[in-house]
Amino acid sequence: MERNLKTRFSLVVCALAAIGSAYGQNSATTALMVSGNALVLRQAVSAPATSLTKEEREGLLFMREEEKLALDVYVVLAKRWGSRPFGNIAQAEQTHMSAVKGLLDQYGLPDPSANLKPGKFNNKELQKMHDDLVRTGSLSRTEALKVGATIEDMDLFDLARWAKLTDKPDILAFYERLAAGSRNHLRAFTRNLRNAGITYKPRFINQDSYDKIVGSGPERGGTGGRTD
Repeated sequence: MERNLKTRFSLVVCALAAIGSAYGQNSATTALMVSGNALVLRQAVSAPATSLTKEEREGLLFMREEEKLALDVYVVLAKRWGSRPFGNIAQAEQTHMSAVKGLLDQYGLPDPSANLKPGKFNNKELQKMHDDLVRTGSLSRTEALKVGATIEDMDLFDLARWAKLTDKPDILAFYERLAAGSRNHLRAFTRNLRNAGITYKPRFINQDSYDKIVGSGPERGGTGGRTD
């Protein structure tokens, strides 16, 4: 039992640490970043493993594909409009995808994006969203920046939505790490839009939440390197 608990704890920490490692943080910094959630994670693994609820399964599977959507769109936009900020943020999204995969493996869930080519999704809603965003983002760099802000806006809304449907500390801590990255990305896209004289109006999270995010500084552990 003790060995199984240690193994599960290691999987969760590795998943969280994977996010930090892609942001240019060394192992010591990543360890400090993860330590803030150490107590809650230990509480998660100290109890016997239980099966996921239907909502928890749906949330993890959905977020795997939504992170793929962000990655695939940003790769296309980076090729058309340059790597800053799209290519830089795409690198973080790749790490987010890998980290979600770690949780899927931990809970024995199938990967909904396995063997799917870029731009292809099992979720029909996300497929349509991807196609619409690529089409709009290809019109101009300004539209592409709006698309980036929209993706992060949507990501934050969905993470909060799924977080309300679980009480598992490891999943909640993981969703918060993803949300921290999305908040930093939203700040970067907003900054670029403001430099172009454009004001972004959130489509998913409310205006107050958006204002608080863009009015505050970058969060440690959410993203790293240049996002602008």
